[in-house]
Amino acid sequence: MSSNEKMVNFLKQIDDEILFAIDRVMTAGIDYLIVAMSAETFWEGIEGNRAFVRRLEDYTDLKVASAASACQAALEAFKVNKIGVITPYQPVVNETVAASSVILGSRLSV
Repeated sequence: MSSNEKMVNFLKQIDDEILFAIDRVMTAGIDYLIVAMSAETFWEGIEGNRAFVRRLEDYTDLKVASAASACQAALEAFKVNKIGVITPYQPVVNETVAASSVILGSRLSV
């Protein structure tokens, strides 16, 4: 993405399309859904992640793991409070992910 505006628009498109992608994945008869997307699960902090997970759990009737939830679990499991993240994203996403990490009780260096 060549600008913050294009990146935010791209994330909106993903949000608009994610349920269609999940419909296709559900045809495999899965028991658990792991969403390994990062920016979308950190957007709007911990509440944004909770809403994202809840939306997909309500839609699928499955348990859902997200990237933000996995980061939090890893931080707790390894008893660390600072990790580094390398991303291909525009600054708007990096800033959002870093700001969200403070809410999660950790510190991400992006």
